[in-house]
Amino acid sequence: GVAFRPLPGCEIELDGNWSGWSSYERLDVELPDGQVQSSPKNWRSSYAVRLGAEYAFLDRWVARVGGSWDQTPVPESTLDFQLPDVDRWVLSAGLGARISSVVTADLGVLVVLPRQRETGSRDPLEPPVKGRFEIAAWVLGLSVGVELEVLDVAPVALATETCSSCAH
Repeated sequence: GVAFRPLPGCEIELDGNWSGWSSYERLDVELPDGQVQSSPKNWRSSYAVRLGAEYAFLDRWVARVGGSWDQTPVPESTLDFQLPDVDRWVLSAGLGARISSVVTADLGVLVVLPRQRETGSRDPLEPPVKGRFEIAAWVLGLSVGVELEVLDVAPVALATETCSSCAH
């Protein structure tokens, strides 16, 4: 990702991720009797893009906003109830405060915007459970941080002299 500071106290960051899900071709489960039950997955590699901004003001406050798009690796042909995934749009916002010289507090909210997706219907046997899946989520977070005193200790110097009495 990249970040830049267009104004004092303001930072904007853009990040991209690639996940190599295409190696997940099937799920094999070995049963107690030695048989192997196999379910095709055929996932695709996927991308995610995230954009966020942070603005510090009044020497103790920090406001944050962000958004992201996260591509699902699950193709329609193998979409099922085990992971009813969709391409996700996510929005977030937060506010942080320095309570004292050693204590901070942060409050944030994240929302996964509602989306829906249906399983494939071309193959009557795959996936075995068909349906329409709806995805939405709200996440609220609160954290309190305490900075512990860190001692400034000089690093231990390694001996670099050679020993004249040591046999080489």
